[in-house]
Amino acid sequence: MEKQVCSLLVSILFLNLTDSLALTVPMEVTGQLRKSVSIPCSYRPSPLFAEVEVTWYINRYTVIIRRNEFGNYIPRFNNRNRISIKYYPGSGDVSLTMKNLAYSDRGTYTCEVRWLAKHGLNQTKENAYVNLIVLRALPPTGAPASVAPVFIPVHGFSNVKIPVWAFVLTVTLIVLFFSGIIICFVIWTRIKTGHMYELPSVRYENFPYPESVNAVLPENGEYEVMTATKENEYSVCLPDVHVPEQPDALM
Repeated sequence: MEKQVCSLLVSILFLNLTDSLALTVPMEVTGQLRKSVSIPCSYRPSPLFAEVEVTWYINRYTVIIRRNEFGNYIPRFNNRNRISIKYYPGSGDVSLTMKNLAYSDRGTYTCEVRWLAKHGLNQTKENAYVNLIVLRALPPTGAPASVAPVFIPVHGFSNVKIPVWAFVLTVTLIVLFFSGIIICFVIWTRIKTGHMYELPSVRYENFPYPESVNAVLPENGEYEVMTATKENEYSVCLPDVHVPEQPDALM
């Protein structure tokens, strides 16, 4: 009876220590093209088990690297200077590091660790799966910080604040309104007080012009021409034209 109890206790203890060797990995890792990436894989070390072998697979069956007491084994030649397994004795960190990522590195990676009991021949093994995504450029890690609005306090009102953009817009509209009034007033004044309008070939001036002609016969028998003028009217003044004098006709 006592032997059965002891065996049961040893079995429970072995199961508890084995459960502590469970691998911890993320579901998905994203890497950038032609950059380096680390695929995490770790466990909590146990005083009764020693790590004897770590193997990483791609697509569940293809070995890309294996580490044991004989060293590292990398089947593909072009991966020998590109991939490695972290090695910190007693840390439980067996993450995979990959350099110069390519699109062909995308896929499902398997982290497999074997342990051997320190006081016996019992072995245990754990597997964990991670999906690797390779992107041309990584997305931003955080949302951009929002810009806080700037307010201008209104004098005389302690609880009233006006946003800067509203203040600038109001000032601009006021300036445009008064500028328009000034421009309209100047144009109206010039039109109201103007007395001369010049064209390329004709000039208009304000001067009196003849309205009617009356003839009076004085005593000496000569005609006298009297002309009445009308004020504030406009007449056309053509450019002065010089007419040469005609010689007197021969008698």
